[in-house]
Amino acid sequence: MIRKLRGVLDTLGWTDAVVDAGGVGYQVFIPLSTRQALGAARPGSPVALWVHTRVREDGITLFGFATEAELRAFELLLQASGVGPRTALSALSTLEPDRLLEALARGDVEVLQRAPGIGRRTAERLCVELRQKARDLLGPGSDEVPEPAGTALGDGARHPGWRDAVEALVALGYSRQEAGRAVRAASRRVGAEEPLEELVKASLAVVAGGR
Repeated sequence: MIRKLRGVLDTLGWTDAVVDAGGVGYQVFIPLSTRQALGAARPGSPVALWVHTRVREDGITLFGFATEAELRAFELLLQASGVGPRTALSALSTLEPDRLLEALARGDVEVLQRAPGIGRRTAERLCVELRQKARDLLGPGSDEVPEPAGTALGDGARHPGWRDAVEALVALGYSRQEAGRAVRAASRRVGAEEPLEELVKASLAVVAGGR
């Protein structure tokens, strides 16, 4: 089982990356948070990813993460009934690992519903099935986890990367119309100088909040 992958970056997409390790190109599927962490890396740059290996009859799929915390949160979500890799990646593309674990530990259904693909019933089931496991991962004191402060989005002009943001949401499974509406709304709140990844995260928050 592959647990960590070191090599050089070959290509980087919105939902996957190819890492060349020893002359072999490994495709790994990644959440937006990992994509953001790799955003500054150029082809040929050294990279290291934590890996979850999924073995099925039809092949082996690799999921890569910039931090071990992301990997643990991903694997925790997979333990819930009815949650597959795509939903788990979408959750980590919207919520940071600690925020996700805190929401599970508190039973905060509203926060969990911000993730694409997680409706109210799924969020409630996640809280029931994973609350104690999330508390165990958070460690002592997790029974009284405070509500994390939100991150305010600054006002700004239309973001120059809005077309790329639309393509990113389409790659994550949204319709082009839905992605366009979300990016237009988010671009009015994210400053034009902010990284493209920030616009994508804000757009995900918009589309999740409208469901």
